[in-house]
Amino acid sequence: MKQIGKLKMVLVLALVTMLVAAVPVAAATPGSQTWYLTKSEYIGAAAVDGTLHSCDNVMSKDAPGGRCCCSIEWIGEICSLDMTAWWYSEGAQPEGISATFPAGGIWYVNLLYWNSIGSGTLLAEIVYVDESGAIGGTIASGSVPITAMWQLKEVSIACDSGAVSKTVPGKNRLALRLAYDADCWADGMLIFYGAPDCLSSVVSPETDPGFPTPELSTILLLGSGLVCLAGYRIMARRNSKTR
Repeated sequence: MKQIGKLKMVLVLALVTMLVAAVPVAAATPGSQTWYLTKSEYIGAAAVDGTLHSCDNVMSKDAPGGRCCCSIEWIGEICSLDMTAWWYSEGAQPEGISATFPAGGIWYVNLLYWNSIGSGTLLAEIVYVDESGAIGGTIASGSVPITAMWQLKEVSIACDSGAVSKTVPGKNRLALRLAYDADCWADGMLIFYGAPDCLSSVVSPETDPGFPTPELSTILLLGSGLVCLAGYRIMARRNSKTR
């Protein structure tokens, strides 16, 4: 009877271990992901790029809910200074573990915008930043010409990751940088986001490793659960043979 009790305890522990480990592992499944631009302020150190930031917000894998209302950010030139808008991934890569994005992937930055008095170029960059706000490198970038004036428009910017793979170190997170290079002085545009009616977003390529990838402890936790299950089955077979 004592042996049966021990076997049951091993089984329960194994199942609990696997359930705990399953959530983060499932979240790190490789493949395309969508991050939505949100109104939530990013509480970490802002990226250091030498521009004014109209916002430093979070981009989330959860689509914004509710009915109201769209947020608006200005990007372009103001008082002879460049103004950009930034969004940071809600999760960072675990310490001591890197994540590699293979070469050749295409990211898409989908935006709802309103242009003002002139034409220009809308630029999007996906970079990675560390805890101090230092930009470690660019993962992908792209741009589109903007010619429509005084109109609300949608645009999808294809951002090429280039011919070299990009590795994001531990304790770094992804960030989106939006900028507008206007053809005339003191011009800019408005970006709408943060509500179901204006789902501006970033879509990663199918080669996305599942950023942020799981911590090593999570993988070991899942492995230990499998080992416990295997041990239980072996002990159960031995027990049945002795009867």
